[in-house]
Amino acid sequence: MPSLPDIKDIIQKECHRFLRRDEGVWILMDESFDKRLSGFLRKFENGRKHEKPDLLKPSDYLALPYNRHRTYKLEWVFRQGSLEIINRLLVSRKKQLILEVGSWNSWLTNRMTEEGHMVVAIDYFIDERDGLKAKKRYVNDWIAIQADISNPLFFSVKFDSIIINHCLQYFSNPIEYIQSLKALLKEDGKIIVIGLSLYRNPEKKKAQVKEYLQNSIIKSGIGFFNPTKGYLDFEDKEKMERQGFKFYPYYPKMYFRNIYSLLNSSKPRYSYAIFSM
Repeated sequence: MPSLPDIKDIIQKECHRFLRRDEGVWILMDESFDKRLSGFLRKFENGRKHEKPDLLKPSDYLALPYNRHRTYKLEWVFRQGSLEIINRLLVSRKKQLILEVGSWNSWLTNRMTEEGHMVVAIDYFIDERDGLKAKKRYVNDWIAIQADISNPLFFSVKFDSIIINHCLQYFSNPIEYIQSLKALLKEDGKIIVIGLSLYRNPEKKKAQVKEYLQNSIIKSGIGFFNPTKGYLDFEDKEKMERQGFKFYPYYPKMYFRNIYSLLNSSKPRYSYAIFSM
């Protein structure tokens, strides 16, 4: 397995035309995509100025996903379940080279690096609160790349595992996307999709997404960065299964919520999915 410096060298050699650095984060985008994303992020940050102060202090990051704040408690419990799942899936395998899609504030990136894995983390967001620059809050090292995560075929490295971290629902075509990732796997590689909320009856969720978009456009002038329906349903699940993905419920985290989803079809089923080469 190549070392971290080896991979950095590969990135520099193969991507030098579009590559620059910003506070420890690689920026890897062509000019047109860079311009579009930068415009979106400026509007996004302007919209955030009206939000409450940061809930996370710099000293809180090392404990994530075990977040002591009550706000967004369910989301952090969900992520705690994701960490337990990743630990179970990776503990019996050799130290791995991992591509993490959607690293957010690097809560999972840091944990995997602590276990000795080598991680390449990619995201659209670069903010130091909940983007790639949050890397400065941690003591471990990994490769952070701001890039077009919907098209990550940007260099020749193959990965032992690809982890899609709580973000598959935001891709324009999730099924095509996960299919494209298979080209980045080693012969015995895996794609692990964590943080799936699957709706048997998505009508209520569809209305919630519509309301969110309306409020977001009023507040900041933007919606989602890419066109997306913003949720996944059982039809998506069936399409992923036809692509070779196997689904598993979150256990023990989210167990009772999953039981409730059997009684109320508008409630999500919390799941993760695995594809093995």
